[in-house]
Amino acid sequence: MAYTEIDTDSLFARMFGAAREEARSSWNDIRGILKVELKGTARQIKELGKGVALGDLPQDQARLVVRLTRAHIATVLASATALTITSADLAVGAALDAIREEVNGALGFYLL
Repeated sequence: MAYTEIDTDSLFARMFGAAREEARSSWNDIRGILKVELKGTARQIKELGKGVALGDLPQDQARLVVRLTRAHIATVLASATALTITSADLAVGAALDAIREEVNGALGFYLL
């Protein structure tokens, strides 16, 4: 399977910026938590891609991990702040949308 190395710092920066745009007025409340969570997500995406490329992980399981991660981050944000789960999920969704094409192209399959 095709795999191109992913720059996790670049992924994080794009996700963080997109989430900031989506969150607007809630940004100061979620910034710290989201920074930690999205840095981990960028590393996780890279490792999922490697796992699939090496044949250690089926694509459908990698996609499941991403869906669960998205739900986890939204739940953490909503639990720790005044955001609703819907608002939190929109911020996380914007972050993942910002890197969708780059990640899917680099990995050679639709992870996001």
